[in-house]
Amino acid sequence: MDTQTPSQVDSEAAPAPKRPPIVDLSMFNAGMLESASKAVAAFVICSYAIGFLVILINEGHLGFIDASLLKPRAILAGATCVFLVALPLSYCRGTFFPRPETEARIQRAARVGLGLADYLGACWATWLVAGIFFVGGHFTALIRMHGTEQRPDKIAAAAFIFGMLSVTVNGWLRLNVGQIYREAPRGWLIFSCVVSAVLVGAPIVLWRTPSMRYLVWACITSAVFLAFERDWRRGISRTFKLPALIAILLSVLSLYGQFIFPHLKGTWGGGAPVEALLTLPSKSAGGVGDEISVRLYEATDSGYYVSLKNQKSVVFLPKLTVEAIEYPPETFAAPDDQ
Repeated sequence: MDTQTPSQVDSEAAPAPKRPPIVDLSMFNAGMLESASKAVAAFVICSYAIGFLVILINEGHLGFIDASLLKPRAILAGATCVFLVALPLSYCRGTFFPRPETEARIQRAARVGLGLADYLGACWATWLVAGIFFVGGHFTALIRMHGTEQRPDKIAAAAFIFGMLSVTVNGWLRLNVGQIYREAPRGWLIFSCVVSAVLVGAPIVLWRTPSMRYLVWACITSAVFLAFERDWRRGISRTFKLPALIAILLSVLSLYGQFIFPHLKGTWGGGAPVEALLTLPSKSAGGVGDEISVRLYEATDSGYYVSLKNQKSVVFLPKLTVEAIEYPPETFAAPDDQ
C-alpha cells in the first residue's frame, strides 16, 4: 500500500528549476553581430584609405611616388593615425570649465586660467601615453636627447618630473575645482599661472627630445578639432561644415604624414627608415658581390627605395640588381634612440 502524500508525489514529479546562465547569449543576436561586422569592415576600409593617403604624402615628401594600389601596411598606418587623432581629443574634451550665470572679473580670470592649465595638463597626459607606446616604455626613453652629454639628460629628467607633478596636481584640480574655484579666485588664479608656466616651460627644456613631437601634435590637433566642435555647437559653421571638415582632415593628414609618420617604427605601420645591408651582384662569375649599407624606406614587388647614409636623396633599386638584403638586429631599435 502506497503511503506517500500528494505533496510528496508532486515534489518528486516536478523538475528541478534551471539555473540562469552565467552569460546571456540572447544579447548576441544576428542583428548585433551584423552591425559589429559592418562596423569592423568600415573601420578597416577607412583605415586603409587614411593610411594610403599618409603613405603617399610621406613618399611625396621624400621625392618619390609608388603607384602601387596594394599597400599592406596602409591598414596599420591608418589605424595608428586614427588612434593618435582620437587620443588628444578624448583627453582634451571638457577641459575648459563652463561659464556660470554670474561671476566677477577675478572669478572669470581664475576660470580661464584653470581651464588653460587643465588643457595643457591634458596635452601632457597625451604626450606621456603616446611616448610610452611609440618611443619607449621607460621615462628615460621619453627624455633622452640626441647628444651624449649627461647634464642635458639630468635637466630633462628634472623638467619631466616637474611636468608630471603638474599633470598629477592638475588631474586632482579637474575633478574638484569646478565647484570651489569661486571661493578663493585669487589663489586659484596664482595656482593656474604656476601650473601653466611649468607646463609651458618644461617643453622648452625638453625640446631636443624626440618625444616632444607628440606633445606638439596633441596641442595642434586638439585645438583645431575642439575649436571646430565648439563652433559647430554654437551654429557658426553649419553653413560650411562639410568643406571646413574636409579641409581640416586633409591638413591634419598632411601634418601627420610629414611630422609624425616618418618617425614611427615599422611595427606601428610607420615610415621610419630601416638600416639594411644590400648585396649587389658581382661582376665576375662566382665572385662575392659588393655590400652597401643603406636606409630602406619602402620595399615593393619591383624593388627597393633606399638612400645611402648621410644622404637625403632616395633612389630606386630594382630587385634584379639586388642579390641579397640583410637586416642587422641592432638596427631595429627606435630610429630616434640610435
